[in-house]
Amino acid sequence: MKTLINIAAGLMIITSIGANNYSENNPTSGIDISQMTTYKSSATYGINVYHASTGSGYGSSMNLNFSAQKFNRVFALGVLFDTQLGKIKGFEFMYKHFLGYHSANFSKRTIKTFFNYNFMYRMPTQIIVNPSYFKSDNINPAAVNGKMTTFEHAIGLGARVSLIKQVYVEGTLGFGVYLGSHYKGATPNTLGIHKDNYGFVPSFKLGFGFQF
Repeated sequence: MKTLINIAAGLMIITSIGANNYSENNPTSGIDISQMTTYKSSATYGINVYHASTGSGYGSSMNLNFSAQKFNRVFALGVLFDTQLGKIKGFEFMYKHFLGYHSANFSKRTIKTFFNYNFMYRMPTQIIVNPSYFKSDNINPAAVNGKMTTFEHAIGLGARVSLIKQVYVEGTLGFGVYLGSHYKGATPNTLGIHKDNYGFVPSFKLGFGFQF
């Protein structure tokens, strides 16, 4: 019995000495873990409403999307509303990548910047025709009747400004390309570089969101 007690006491002494040496050789072992930056491992969800405008010639739209965020990545799916006709005119996908996420004070920042990619699909609708297109005597107006689907891709930078807890204002500014929306020679009268059935145009969004 005495032998077992002596062995146990010896092991306790060795363990104590080893722990002291580890603390001396590893200063960080004494840091209060509660003071270290932590990140949410579970996803958070939100709803966003934007006023969107691009140079594809369709004018502005009101976009509503639902988002999911995990760490510094945000994925969103939504719909495009025609504010004049009051109906859905397309769908969109958005990806946001927040910058500086791993800095110690990220969660406390009022303004957070991010990289943004936006894809928009506009359902088949009346093609865009520049009025000057009909000035030519060689053009038959009946030849441009019809509908066309438009796809838009844009990349840019954005910023999220926190107002109160879970509520924020968000805006993006970028540059992209559209495919479709007009026939040859009938380009929209908007800012950008317009070619036959495609163009390179700016993209702008401004709105607000709520994070659950």
